[in-house]
Amino acid sequence: MEQCINKPPVVIGGLGGSGTRAVASIVGRAGFYLGSDLNDSLDNLWFTLLLKRPRWFYRQNDLNVKSATGLSILEKAMKGVPSRSLAEFLFLLNATLEISCFGHDRFGSGKGLWPFIRLFNILRARCPATQYRGWGWKEPNSHLFIESMARHFKGLRYIHVIRHGLDMAFSNNRVQLFNWGRHFGVAMPQSQQGVEAAMLDYWIKSNQSAVRTGNRILQNRFLLINFDDLCLKPRETIDKIYRFLDISPIDRNTYVEFCDTFHKPEYLGRYKGRDLSGFTSEQVQAVKGFGFSVTPIAGRPE
Repeated sequence: MEQCINKPPVVIGGLGGSGTRAVASIVGRAGFYLGSDLNDSLDNLWFTLLLKRPRWFYRQNDLNVKSATGLSILEKAMKGVPSRSLAEFLFLLNATLEISCFGHDRFGSGKGLWPFIRLFNILRARCPATQYRGWGWKEPNSHLFIESMARHFKGLRYIHVIRHGLDMAFSNNRVQLFNWGRHFGVAMPQSQQGVEAAMLDYWIKSNQSAVRTGNRILQNRFLLINFDDLCLKPRETIDKIYRFLDISPIDRNTYVEFCDTFHKPEYLGRYKGRDLSGFTSEQVQAVKGFGFSVTPIAGRPE
């Protein structure tokens, strides 16, 4: 990694369940180092430990300043450089203790030994082999820190993955809604139908924020990837990612491998046949504003 440690990172984010793992797989296969402490979804667990902390998040008056320490720790760990400053040591220790006691979401995920394993891995991090063309990470919650990351990493490239909002509204993956809904002014639901409407509201507001911030700050270093397109038009979408990474178009053998992986999932278009009457016309129009079509099967017409 000697030749790529001075390059800015490539970061992948989006709502949980939007297809960030598929995009991370593409970026990883393209020769980018995404970390050594990953879960099955390819999330970089050091980012999770350091910055996916709702209790800490809501206490900050200046998130860009406070998150810079966490990003510095992450950068050094990814490059195998020890963190020696007192501020970094205290940040890392506080993150470990907080998650050990409270977890990193409202369900208490990560409580107990989990953060201490991450701490151990960070402290023993070593620079990986040199065969990589670049580095970065995938963690869906990165979308909350686009401005912070852009300030810390000059030349940062960010890929935001988005999936059909109505499919997401009927998803069981609701952790981000309960973690960050308040940040986007989304009221917590009181009923099952209310959960679906709140999910869609969160999808709209969080993605609008990410796209607005990314376009304003990163401009051509911001890429929006439609997961539906990745499933239905894999060659075109993968080539778009490769162009964004400044590497050669995908070769035929690699493309065949990707096509075997990115087939159309059974849950693509799962909103069809569901009752859409719990959503407002403004919400449906917002989904269309992101380039998604809406098939009026039941409830509120298109």
